[in-house]
Amino acid sequence: MAIISASTGRWELVNPHRRIIAWRHPCNFDDTGRWHLVGADDRTIEPYRDDETTELADDFIDSLIICRCGSTADAGAQLSVIASLTAELDARLPETIYQARDQDYTWTEIAARLATPESTIRHRYRDYVTRRKETTLETPLNPQPTQQPPPPANHP
Repeated sequence: MAIISASTGRWELVNPHRRIIAWRHPCNFDDTGRWHLVGADDRTIEPYRDDETTELADDFIDSLIICRCGSTADAGAQLSVIASLTAELDARLPETIYQARDQDYTWTEIAARLATPESTIRHRYRDYVTRRKETTLETPLNPQPTQQPPPPANHP
């Protein structure tokens, strides 16, 4: 696979046969940084483990161990990196759930994507989503800079 820049300015992810798999346009302010799949079924609707997921996780763990100057053969290093990744992913979950709710996903749909009972998801994250919505509503869209009084003049 390779990422190429098309004449339109968009980036394209192509397979070895030069078939476009996905694309993204860096200047699209609505979807900045998001990849759009071309002609593929959405396999993100529910979580599952497959060879691609396993291979990606292995590569990610090994890469992080190497970045931290450890040995990929050391089980202790693997444990530390897995714990770090688990903590990071757990920390990102509340905000991602808020974003899903903001994009009109129901609690049932979110629970299905997390393979967790809806009641559990609601119980854990409802307060965060509610507080986050209130914070967003209270924040002005175009905050005005505060005016500072001029400094006092120095008189001899």
